[in-house]
Amino acid sequence: MEFKITSRGMILRKRKYILKVLKMFHMSNCNSTTTPMEYRIKLIGDHCENLLDNTLYKQIVGSLRYICNSRPDIAYFVGLISKFMNDPKSSHLLVAKRILRHLKGTIDHGLLHEEYNKILSLLKELQVKMESSIQSLFDNKSAINLTKNLMAHGRSKHIETRFHYLRDKVNKEKLEIIYCKTT
Repeated sequence: MEFKITSRGMILRKRKYILKVLKMFHMSNCNSTTTPMEYRIKLIGDHCENLLDNTLYKQIVGSLRYICNSRPDIAYFVGLISKFMNDPKSSHLLVAKRILRHLKGTIDHGLLHEEYNKILSLLKELQVKMESSIQSLFDNKSAINLTKNLMAHGRSKHIETRFHYLRDKVNKEKLEIIYCKTT
């Protein structure tokens, strides 16, 4: 996962992983497409069509599902092809490969988190002077420790995106995390 701080916010993307997936499925040199799926295509489980190797199809779909975490633009289409995991046909594989071709053409796309910058720009517009950092109250000591600890833990992989963003703001002293007992 790559994080890039811009003037608009923080961009999350999986460029290296997408390149790895394209290479793994021999699609590094494929032509890119502008859309992840053809218009009005019908995906059905046709019994007359050739049966595919489940393993290859599951590997492609699994890789695509992981990419969906930072690419919601393909989530719907990956969900459609996920329905055929048990009995994939050649037409389903073609759609999965088209999604890979779309990723090749949009490899630099990702998620943009800009809420934090919106708040700061609003405060500047209202001419509010920020003499100290923004304070945020948490009732979870483990979450607070994750913002201060420089090592990522295996159990915290699922929150990695927010974890890095908050840690960055804490390190730059733009955000202060304070423990608040709730019971």
